[in-house]
Amino acid sequence: MLRSLSAVLLLVAMPGFAELWPEMFSGYKRVSAAKIAITDRDVWTELGLEETERARYEGKEGAFTAEAFRLRDPTSALAVFQWRMPAASKPSDLHKVAAETTTGATMILGNYYVSFEGRKPTVDELAELFVILPRLDQSALPTLPNFLPSSGLVPASSRFIIGPAALAKFESRIPPSVAAFSMGAEAQLGSFESKAGILPLVIFSYPTPNMARERLTDFQKLPGAIAKRTGPLVAVTFTKSADEAERLLALVNYQATITLDQDPTRVEPSFAEFIITVFKFIGFLIGIALLFSFGHYAFRMALRKWLGRPENADGFLTLDIGPPASGGPVEKQGT
Repeated sequence: MLRSLSAVLLLVAMPGFAELWPEMFSGYKRVSAAKIAITDRDVWTELGLEETERARYEGKEGAFTAEAFRLRDPTSALAVFQWRMPAASKPSDLHKVAAETTTGATMILGNYYVSFEGRKPTVDELAELFVILPRLDQSALPTLPNFLPSSGLVPASSRFIIGPAALAKFESRIPPSVAAFSMGAEAQLGSFESKAGILPLVIFSYPTPNMARERLTDFQKLPGAIAKRTGPLVAVTFTKSADEAERLLALVNYQATITLDQDPTRVEPSFAEFIITVFKFIGFLIGIALLFSFGHYAFRMALRKWLGRPENADGFLTLDIGPPASGGPVEKQGT
């Protein structure tokens, strides 16, 4: 916490700090900072690239390089994450969307794509970045990548596509007019191993199933394309092997999630539990009755003692059935 506060104070107080990376980061001193040269400017423009910076840090434990790309929103950051993911990387638990190699790590922090080379950051250091990075947007990520099958997926082949420029770069066989991004479409691409070789699979998501149904016809007209619709999704692959295409497309299935307004943890009691509950309730009633009777008796005794009345002063008729001193039973009338 103190390190996070110190980093924020450095950002405010020091006039020479960089646009994205601070002068000091987790005990390391920044020794250089510069903008990152980019290519494919049309793709970056489509992704809404706002700022880039590469910083070099040195400290007692060594040195490392950090890069940051600020995008329009987390969806664009996801697209950059998939695009720039190193081929030798593997999923990482540093953050919910992260990957790591033997020498570094990459991840999404809101609308930022961040990478480290030379060391892997800790979870606490990433928490510090959430405080440091300016204009951070933490809105929700798209769910479309979840529909990309994992079986047979070539590592680091995923590409999230939000417009014509990225589509032309990663899958030029699909014209933008067929994809219809103007209708709110997004696409998730991946490459898959099969008996027919490496097959591309592009899953397009549309706002409604009717829109997807209309688009399906145009996708099926593309040379070499085999497509299917499932819900608001259209899955497309290109191959001469119809059998392999069908096997791959069969892995894509849309399932709508319905949330009911009820407590999912509620469990109906069994018959035995019901009987036990009934007996508990009966026992409770018996206890209340006994407590009331005892209280009533105690109240009468206390009242009689307070009034100084004899024990038989309640007006009850009693019979003395003991052996009489003379004659028969003596009848006594209480007063």
